[in-house]
Amino acid sequence: MQRVATLMVVKEGKEEEYREAHRNVWPEILEGIKRAGIRNYSIFMMGRQLFSYFEVEDLDKAMKKYWEIYGIGPWMIYTYGPDKVKNMTVRNKRMEFAMKAAFAFIGNIQWELIQPLDDNSIYAEFLKKHGEGLHHVACAVGDHNETVSYLQDKGVGVLQSGTTNEGSSFTYLDTQETMSCITEIFDVSEGGSFPPPEGTYP
Repeated sequence: MQRVATLMVVKEGKEEEYREAHRNVWPEILEGIKRAGIRNYSIFMMGRQLFSYFEVEDLDKAMKKYWEIYGIGPWMIYTYGPDKVKNMTVRNKRMEFAMKAAFAFIGNIQWELIQPLDDNSIYAEFLKKHGEGLHHVACAVGDHNETVSYLQDKGVGVLQSGTTNEGSSFTYLDTQETMSCITEIFDVSEGGSFPPPEGTYP
């Protein structure tokens, strides 16, 4: 299974129209998403910025489809595991996990596909339980640790976390009851950027 994430911007003045359209999504659209092999699809809105995420079974097929049908690409491909991510936890216990990820940009919109490479992560857990689909929404925060502490004080549980070798920390929060999806928060180290990819497509 692979994960996909996107970063988008709503046209100014169209924010409420966007929210209304997503309160009652047409059944035909949901069925089309399912037929495309997409599962665990979620979208987070912060101001006019949108960050979406979903999961697919086969990263190579997903990249090929998005490139050939929608022209999304090229994709930068990475593999993440204990050699590239420190302080890995799953439900507050030390747990190593690995995944393959691909990133693409359309202007300032970022897409991400992720495929679990083991059964240890919440991605693999969701896939087994629900199949492919929207898994979480994500947003950047100014102070990662302060935000996690604040939300934990509010009773929000931590599902998974880690820190990349580049210094970016991420935490998946159990907001399923209050927000109907998992939420990811992350920060980016000062001057941080993507390292060179291990591969690209096409």
